[in-house]
Amino acid sequence: MASFEGQTHFYMRVPVKQRNMIEAAFLGYYPDVELIEIEDYMDKLPQNITDLERRGLDIWCTEFYLNKHPALPIKTYKVFESPDEQHQFDPMSSFLEVMGKIKQGEYLGMQILVEPLHRNYAQRFDPVIEELREPKYGKEKMGAGEFTFQPMMMKSPGETETLKQIEENLAKPLFVLVVRVAYMAPKPTFYDGLARRGLRGAFNQYSSADLNYFKDNVKNGTKPGFWDFPYVYPEQRRRIRKQRNLKLYLGRGFGTHDNLPEIILYSHWLAFNLNLEKSIISSEGLASLFHPPTQMVLTAPHTERSESRKVGPSSGLPIYGDESALEKFLPKES
Repeated sequence: MASFEGQTHFYMRVPVKQRNMIEAAFLGYYPDVELIEIEDYMDKLPQNITDLERRGLDIWCTEFYLNKHPALPIKTYKVFESPDEQHQFDPMSSFLEVMGKIKQGEYLGMQILVEPLHRNYAQRFDPVIEELREPKYGKEKMGAGEFTFQPMMMKSPGETETLKQIEENLAKPLFVLVVRVAYMAPKPTFYDGLARRGLRGAFNQYSSADLNYFKDNVKNGTKPGFWDFPYVYPEQRRRIRKQRNLKLYLGRGFGTHDNLPEIILYSHWLAFNLNLEKSIISSEGLASLFHPPTQMVLTAPHTERSESRKVGPSSGLPIYGDESALEKFLPKES
């Protein structure tokens, strides 16, 4: 999702060989959607920190990641659905509202990178599921003499529901997820509070106390504190972080902490690339995080509509007749 001066657009960058499959999937679920091939919108943005400063812009970047165990899911679209249309809610509306409020000359983009995992990857979380399935026993023993035993404790409804949510989550295809946000604006009007607080609140929609939630990766942001290592040259460290985050954003790099080449490529002795985080999300969670806005979302002020819906001919038109009947539709001679 990218917003240029308040005009929000939805983009997808996919391999050419998978284009037909992805188009068929979108048109199958969203018959009214229009998919248009365009040039890369990244070409409109500054390509490096020098170009950014030459244009008189400043930048704020950060990442969002799932803070709990990867087996725990987030709140998905099933939670927001309701039989009553008045109580239905599309979480995309919050993102559109935040992105629609940026001003002239500003840019706000949310980049969602995904990579499929092997179908057997979920087996790594079997120990977690087995631990939750095991019954719990009380600490105090009951009985007398040799006939003592520990009473088995019943699982609470919340624990049972959590186990059910985990099993349903791991039964779906899993993906590696990286969510990166970039905000650019002229220095006189630069204010990252709207993007930082607004997007953080929008991500809180998917949070649950007993499940997973998104967290802002402050350690990898563009604003290092004086308490962060190596504790010196804060302005130089801030500039290096801006350059690294801009390069990752433009190159759509995963930059995960277990990728040694990217760690070396994006590291500097004043700002080591050691705080990048990756998440694991299911197809259901991914569909909740990114999808075309539904009809319940007021998209007119924020997104540009493509008024090219294809409809059939009007009812009542004659379908039989001879060629002489077409003369009334021909232009009259002057």
